[in-house]
Amino acid sequence: MQMRRQNLMCLWSCKLRGTSITSNDYERVKFVWGYYGIKSIKDLLVWYNNLDVVPFIKAIKAQRELFMRFNMFTDGVSLPGLSEKVMYQTCFNNLQYPDKKPANAFQFPAKRLGGYKSQDAKAKQEFGMTLDHLDTLLQRQKNLCGLCYCQLTVDTV
Repeated sequence: MQMRRQNLMCLWSCKLRGTSITSNDYERVKFVWGYYGIKSIKDLLVWYNNLDVVPFIKAIKAQRELFMRFNMFTDGVSLPGLSEKVMYQTCFNNLQYPDKKPANAFQFPAKRLGGYKSQDAKAKQEFGMTLDHLDTLLQRQKNLCGLCYCQLTVDTV
């Protein structure tokens, strides 16, 4: 019996790597062959490959349950692709639009105008604005910033 067992264990050795199956691994293989009714090496390979596939399928099903709107196979090729889709679908949920309530009216400060003129002179750009023109722009924008709609004051203009 011992001799037959060693001959069978010898079949599981790998000459390329110079390794052989341990007694514990051999007992596990015997159990798997008997428990799952494996008749050939092909059956064993199918069983072994399913060890990876079954958990992967379970993970995909869990992912689909968690993110019903997203399909990993069509919406994204990678985790960054899926992350981008999630981000763009959820980032606007709690978006608060800025309050466009007009700010208190004020005159454009002459000090600032001088600063803008010197800044443009250093950059060798032409500055053709007047205080009246800047006051008109402020009134047209209701004294709000054109980008973020925050209320402008003499200090922030």
